[in-house]
Amino acid sequence: MSAWNQLFTGNTGSEKEAHVIPLRTLRCLAARWLSAFALAAIALPAQARTFSCSGGDTACLIGAIVEANANGKANTIALSAGTYTLTAADTLTPGGYEDTGLPAITGKLTIVGDGAEDTVIERSTASQLFIHPFRIFSVTGDLSLRRVTVRGGGGSSGGVPGIIRGGCILSGGTLAITDSVITNCQAREGAGLNVSQATILNSTIAGNTASVEGGGVLGRTLVITNTSILSNSALFGAGVDCNSTGGKVTIVNSTFARNGGFTGSAVHLGPASDAPRFPPDSFIISATIENSTIADNNSVVGRALHTDQGPTLTIKGSILANNTPAATADCPNAGATSLGYNLIGNPASCPTFLRSNDIQGDPGLGAFVDDGTPGHAYFPPLPGSPAIDGGGVVAKRQSGKFDKPHAAETPHGPEGDCPAGDQIGQPRAGHCDLGSIEFVADRVSIRQVRFDSRSGVLFVSANSSAARDDVSLAVSVEECLASAPTLRLGGGYLLLTQPACGNLEGATVRVTSSGGGSAAALIR
Repeated sequence: MSAWNQLFTGNTGSEKEAHVIPLRTLRCLAARWLSAFALAAIALPAQARTFSCSGGDTACLIGAIVEANANGKANTIALSAGTYTLTAADTLTPGGYEDTGLPAITGKLTIVGDGAEDTVIERSTASQLFIHPFRIFSVTGDLSLRRVTVRGGGGSSGGVPGIIRGGCILSGGTLAITDSVITNCQAREGAGLNVSQATILNSTIAGNTASVEGGGVLGRTLVITNTSILSNSALFGAGVDCNSTGGKVTIVNSTFARNGGFTGSAVHLGPASDAPRFPPDSFIISATIENSTIADNNSVVGRALHTDQGPTLTIKGSILANNTPAATADCPNAGATSLGYNLIGNPASCPTFLRSNDIQGDPGLGAFVDDGTPGHAYFPPLPGSPAIDGGGVVAKRQSGKFDKPHAAETPHGPEGDCPAGDQIGQPRAGHCDLGSIEFVADRVSIRQVRFDSRSGVLFVSANSSAARDDVSLAVSVEECLASAPTLRLGGGYLLLTQPACGNLEGATVRVTSSGGGSAAALIR
């Protein structure tokens, strides 16, 4: 006899003793079972979630952050392409002037968009004259931003004081930014980012304005890799600033361009003024800059790289050139040490910085390039640039295999080596180039050459692998042509009429790219 049968019939083997359990007893048992199931459900742990928001659905984004904070797990919010516009502050702090547009991030959260060019989180520009200024994000937990643009936070309006810290993002937790853009934000300190700890990879920090320090980034512990920091402004540290004792800054494969301020237009380390230190070692900060390009930055006085009151800065494999004021801006001050293989455009006032394998003079950089991809704004080296092959050898892992491009964790020695990939993902090989971009000669191909001996007209059709607008093609035929006319990229025909050249059959046509490539073909 089964236990189940015994329970409901009371039959222990003798059919004479069978009976039915009273209804009251059944109800009691059912209540106990329901309670047990309820307790089991309560005991189930919360699960990580992926929230999805359709393009521009700001209410969905706000609601997803609230639910993610309550969840207590590592959650993800997937944003479809669109503009998520914030018209009012969600979080009001005492005084009303340090507001945040989105709910504060208190848990572990990843927000991933559909590409930074198409997925934008912004403060409404239409309403800025009628509301208190507010930043976009506040973080006390762990936030990872991927493939999004954050813009327009902070600022001041209608006589109301602006945001003090973090115009776009204020973070006392952990922040990771990848394939993203932080732009057009304002604050007194850390207009783009004001952070305790941040990793920035393959991103652009541009057009942010701080009234005191840290136009682009103000942070304590920073790792910046394959990133463009452009056109930011501040009195101190227009690009990047670190003013916290114990701070550590690592910059690899990055470009600082067109940033402007009083001093430290690219990077400033130390307090925002020259006030005395109490105690004397209160601003111990260590920073390294590796295989980066620092060009076209403007300081009212001083230098593009500036340290105040104690920080140490080491630089290797980098280009510092074309910064203003020309007499001093290219040279870091006394707090910096060269680890070699740097190129200094104007070495005036820094004889103690230069090492025997540092290079001086014109870096041979091409026109500024920005294809709109986060982290893809840079100065390419031109053919013949002294930066080409001017560095050490490519870093290798302990296994002996070459590292992959974009690897921020590549182990580097004290001098001579360099990352295996450059700022835009091109592999470095052999003796790598100085600066953030490895020179790659364009591949030129000649598709057709036709000469009409009766008219003396030569047709040439050619193209180049270059996708940049600043690259052009030129054609020459041995010593016959007096000039090198420009070919249109995309394989357009070029018509050359040189009757004095005579019969060109059998001569060699050479097409040369301004990007360093060339090809030749016989005229038949």
